[in-house]
Amino acid sequence: GHNWELYALWTWFSSFAVDTGVGSALSIAGDAKRGGSLAAFFVISAGFIGSAIAGIFADKFGRTSICLVSLALSVLFSSLTALSDGPVANTLTFGILWGLVSVAESAQYSAMVTEVVIPSRIGEASTLQFAIGYVFTIPTMYIVPYIKEMAGWQWAWLSLSVGPMISFFAVYLLRQDPIVLRAKQSLRRKQF
Repeated sequence: GHNWELYALWTWFSSFAVDTGVGSALSIAGDAKRGGSLAAFFVISAGFIGSAIAGIFADKFGRTSICLVSLALSVLFSSLTALSDGPVANTLTFGILWGLVSVAESAQYSAMVTEVVIPSRIGEASTLQFAIGYVFTIPTMYIVPYIKEMAGWQWAWLSLSVGPMISFFAVYLLRQDPIVLRAKQSLRRKQF
């Protein structure tokens, strides 16, 4: 579900930045498109920091806990980015924070697969997980510009919150699964 928003955010933030004036504020030699690309760079590269922090805290507080926090914050910051009509600095800051948390839990899903799946099936499970995830990247890359044309950036960005919301509930249910609880006990350390 987090892929529902992730690749659309990465694909369309540059255009959003140009349309909202962020690109002009960051313009290089008066080129708003280059400024929009710079804004998208900040948003995308913030994910590196978010992923590193999430990995450190996941080992300490548990993978599902980090996923739940990341997903909730992703919904919050996507909404704030969508609804921000104040200074461009606010819009860019919300966008960067969204970029920071939108990918933060990604590696935790892969780690969970290796920890809860029967060892002889990890390759199959990982392949299935990645395939399903990437299938969900495709629709939003086409849906976002359509919604933007029909209703504006606010609704386009808000439409991306659906994926993290569904993921939030799926991870919450996963957290209660007896298989996961047994795996957690057998690992003898906080990984979930």
